[in-house]
Amino acid sequence: RSLRRIKDEDNPHFLESINHLSEIFEAKGNYSQSLAWYKKELLAKKRKFGEENEQVSDSLHNMGTQFKHLLDWDNALICFQEAHRLRKQELGDCMKTAVSRHLMGVALDQLNRGNEAMDCFHESLDVLKIWPGNYTVMIKVLHDIANNYVKQSKIDVSLEYYEEAMLLTREKLGNEHEDMVDALYN
Repeated sequence: RSLRRIKDEDNPHFLESINHLSEIFEAKGNYSQSLAWYKKELLAKKRKFGEENEQVSDSLHNMGTQFKHLLDWDNALICFQEAHRLRKQELGDCMKTAVSRHLMGVALDQLNRGNEAMDCFHESLDVLKIWPGNYTVMIKVLHDIANNYVKQSKIDVSLEYYEEAMLLTREKLGNEHEDMVDALYN
């Protein structure tokens, strides 16, 4: 309760406290409440850092994730697009831009905009190949590309991506990793 009374945005812990509240509600599966706190965080960050800032992009990304949990794909897409725009502007091509581009693709795919989704997935994969390290994201992108090809009835092409995901999982994460189970399942 004491955290809800924090109103001084100049307090260095204010934004951190809002973020923690958002994360707690997300962990509890209360995505609407988490989203409400991320919206407050977004407004506070815009006041503190300005509209065009990486800090703002992080809040938009987190809001998009809550909309995704709520299956509100239109609003998720809007948040992921704006987060991506700001990240690309501030950071160029990096892991954060690859992730936001991938999530744009996920939202587009859910909105039955498969060709646009595929463009996002491939752009994300291109950046991830330049910035290796987070192999679980790369594996998810490979799976999403493969799944999209399955929807297009391009089974042979989808198998190539599933196999690449499985090999990457085995090589980088090991046979016991949970993503290996997903790769074998597909």
